[in-house]
Parts: sequence; C-alpha cells; structure tokens
Amino acid sequence: MFRQVCPDLWYAHELIKNAKHMQYICLTIILCIAMSLLKDETLSIRTSSEIKQLVRLAAERERRSVSSMIEILVLDYARQHNLQLASTGTAKTKKTAKQ
Repeated sequence: MFRQVCPDLWYAHELIKNAKHMQYICLTIILCIAMSLLKDETLSIRTSSEIKQLVRLAAERERRSVSSMIEILVLDYARQHNLQLASTGTAKTKKTAKQ
C-alpha cells in the first residue's frame, strides 16, 4: 500500500535500509579481518555464573563461539573508547596521548 501511494518515499526508505545493511556488512568484514590475525595468546578468566550465562546467550544470539563473542565485545569497547595499541603492544587512549 505505502509503495503504491508514495513510491518516491518508499524508494528512499529502501535505499536507507540497504545502506544500513551495507554498513553492517562492512563493519562485520573489518572485525572478521581483525580477528583472523594470528591468535597466539590464551586468556583465562574467573567470573560469576551470571556473566558466563550472559556471554553464552549473547554468543548464541550472534551465532558465534563464546571466544569470538568476547573478541567482538572487546573490539567494540576499544572502538567506542578510542583505545589503540601502541607500537610496543601496550594499549593507550587518545586522552592519554594528548596529555
């Protein structure tokens, strides 16, 4: 119905929806490339059963392994908080670099 009443708006809506989907695909590809780098470290943590269950639920929802889900969460956090690895392999923030 909407498509027939106002085809120009419908077309614009479809373009926006497709652009958001392409943005998601591009970000996913970038994250996959980042995660496909050599994995030569092991991380072992102790946590509560609630946190463990939440990570498992998130991983299932995203159809990922728990390990992959944790990588996604860490990479997303780093992106949101402008964390970057220094050339020595230590993390720094842009705030620290400005001081």
